Amino acid sequence: NLKRGVILVSAHLCNWEIMGSYFALKGYKLNAVAEMRGPGEGMFRFYKRYRGRFGVNILPLEERKTWIRIKEALKNGEIVVLISDRDLSGTGIILPFFDSRASFPKGPAYFSIKTGSPIVCGFVRREGGRYTGYAHPPLEPEGETMESLTQKMVKILEQEIGKYPEYWYVFQPVWK
Repeated sequence: NLKRGVILVSAHLCNWEIMGSYFALKGYKLNAVAEMRGPGEGMFRFYKRYRGRFGVNILPLEERKTWIRIKEALKNGEIVVLISDRDLSGTGIILPFFDSRASFPKGPAYFSIKTGSPIVCGFVRREGGRYTGYAHPPLEPEGETMESLTQKMVKILEQEIGKYPEYWYVFQPVWK
């Protein structure tokens, strides 16, 4: 049910690109937030063109209007993808993560609470030469705080990364 939109959260785990392309090719309106500064504008434009061929709309993390576009997309029943295994802003919520502490973005919980859209943690794994996508039950925002909702999301991220640590591709510091 996409009436409230869906915040699809994942990690830099296995081939996360396949997930977005799959949903877009199935006809779902998909918006993914991507950073522009880290990889540089040239690389951002390349990824935007590449992902756009499959129908994925890329929103630059650094632009203010992206926040408005995310709210509009969710209000219109669209999917917003947020890869949330690292905090690029430096203003995230610090939580336990693999026996240490790490900062996680506030965005998924913020948009979930503001719009009523559930967070669905989804992943792709490779088994026997095939890719398989799977999702955890939705995390509903009702009665949650940003910290409690983020904690639930982080537990799922930790569980999935822990199953497949060799497929976790995060090339920037995570732990505090």
